[in-house]
Amino acid sequence: MADKDGAQGGEDQAAGGWGSWGWNMVESVGKTLTTAMGYEDMEVVDPNAGEDGTQNANGTANWKNDTSLDRRGMSEESKSFWGKISQMIGADVTSMLSVPVFLMEPTSVLQKMSEIMEYHLLLTRAAKATEDAEKMAWTAAFAVSVYASAERTWKPFNPILGETFQLKLDGGEEGEDGEYLAEQVSHHPPIGAAHAETPYWTYDIVSCPKTKFLGNSLEVYPVGRTRIKFKSSDEELSLVPPTSKAYNLVLGKIWVDTYGELVIENHTNGWKTVLEFVPCGYFGAGRYVVKGNVTDAEGNPRLYVDGKWNDNLGFSQCDKSGAPVGDRTEMWKASKKPEGDAYGMTSFVHTHLNAWKGGPLLK
Repeated sequence: MADKDGAQGGEDQAAGGWGSWGWNMVESVGKTLTTAMGYEDMEVVDPNAGEDGTQNANGTANWKNDTSLDRRGMSEESKSFWGKISQMIGADVTSMLSVPVFLMEPTSVLQKMSEIMEYHLLLTRAAKATEDAEKMAWTAAFAVSVYASAERTWKPFNPILGETFQLKLDGGEEGEDGEYLAEQVSHHPPIGAAHAETPYWTYDIVSCPKTKFLGNSLEVYPVGRTRIKFKSSDEELSLVPPTSKAYNLVLGKIWVDTYGELVIENHTNGWKTVLEFVPCGYFGAGRYVVKGNVTDAEGNPRLYVDGKWNDNLGFSQCDKSGAPVGDRTEMWKASKKPEGDAYGMTSFVHTHLNAWKGGPLLK
């Protein structure tokens, strides 16, 4: 049994919201290719691991294997599959591959897309901020927070055309509750649309990622539109996320990196936030690092924003060059993930996205 529209998953992500489609597509395509090629047990080195951090493509640590990479030892089925994927190099593989059901997680793409709302109170704080610089910084914290849940290696199930998912947003200590609604508006290409609203802000997104298959890696380009509006000030902001890339799709342990710029622009007053997602270097150097500035309408740096996209984000005052000065205020810290979860899901998935009155459905 297969999920016939396979590799559309992530993500970002990239992951909830703009990242969910691309991130999970990256993982599902990689697992499909690795399994079909018969290379599940090949030895690789994780960029975050130490000297003994070898893993096979199924994630088993310290695996040693002398299997030859010589294609002459491949089965006829594997050779045939290699011929097919060779023709995909440079192509958009969003809907080219079917994914076996054992690679799926017990959620839908619409649920995964909704993970952007785990830290929705950051937007409420942004809406309540009295200074333009802090308003932009808190919005950036909301935009980065979704990536904390984007490293899961399972693909959610595809929604049917017209399927919807609704989520109640708890106002908590910040005020009144809100609503979130997502819908699958196109099947080929896969496009999702969502709207969220509270008494303080509205959030709208149309997500349709594009991919580029490069042989042993896959790039995911976020295509779509994200709009945020603060009701009290009538300000409208747009958001353009960075690019994600999966490595070791055919050979090795899949790992995903996000790099490039996250740009948030206030179209009402001209303020802008540009955050650089630093690409992972050799031996994991710089992985997860995010840094940048909030600038005013004249382009002058007003705040320095930094952190790690899988863990935290904060801001501090800056000098004229944009370098940080003074104390750092932490805006967001990722929640601790449940231990022993087979899918690596967050507590938010258990308690909000996959829950009913009798308690969480996932064990």
